[in-house]
Amino acid sequence: MIKRETKNTIALVLGSTQFGENSAIVSLAGEDGLFGLLAKGIYKPKSQLKPLLITGNIVQVEYQSATKGPNIASSLRVNMDVSSSLKDYASSCYLMYLQELSLSLFQYGDRFPYEEMKKIINALKEGKDVLSLSILTLGVLYHILGIEINTDHCIHCQNRKNIVSYSLEEGGYLCKNCLNKFSLSEKEEMDLYVLKYAFMDLNEDILSKVVPKNSGIRVLSELNDNIIRYFDLKPMKSFSLLLNALY
Repeated sequence: MIKRETKNTIALVLGSTQFGENSAIVSLAGEDGLFGLLAKGIYKPKSQLKPLLITGNIVQVEYQSATKGPNIASSLRVNMDVSSSLKDYASSCYLMYLQELSLSLFQYGDRFPYEEMKKIINALKEGKDVLSLSILTLGVLYHILGIEINTDHCIHCQNRKNIVSYSLEEGGYLCKNCLNKFSLSEKEEMDLYVLKYAFMDLNEDILSKVVPKNSGIRVLSELNDNIIRYFDLKPMKSFSLLLNALY
């Protein structure tokens, strides 16, 4: 007989996969990283576990832990309900993108930026700008994954003046003199600012900002494409939906 220990934790729902006829394997992220739970009977009409099907919900979940076999969810309380955000198409596309990207980049046991993502999800729930929050999300993921992008000075000569472009593959800003070493063109000034914005520390002011649409979409697309190349991932199907929703 498998011995089980009752545990309780607060976590962000990242996604779920149906398991059998009425159950699901749910992926969550908490302060201790990514983990999975078996939610038995979650698709039954009267299941109290249904909030585990909504990506972005933050829940306090009680579960039965075992050294062998899956951990089994037993009860929960919703601390942050994002179901109202699903009524907005752009917000729902963002949550789909968050699910697909997170579950492509992280495995169970990996560290996850739970506190930062909790702030971003709360801003989404409050109706803040989806494009800006999407850019901040990628900045947070870059940081936790160790992809350093320098937006302080030129990555080659450390010059802080005459910054005219950037290369994500090279690692950040480029000045006018160093740009000549690459087959790159100058960026629009606002694109340079939006890239810097992506890696700013999260606070209420930053989470409330609205980036210019054209520059924001360009930078978001570059950040997404770069992380796909960096980890040799398949293209995110949800990203095209998100882009269409943002236009």
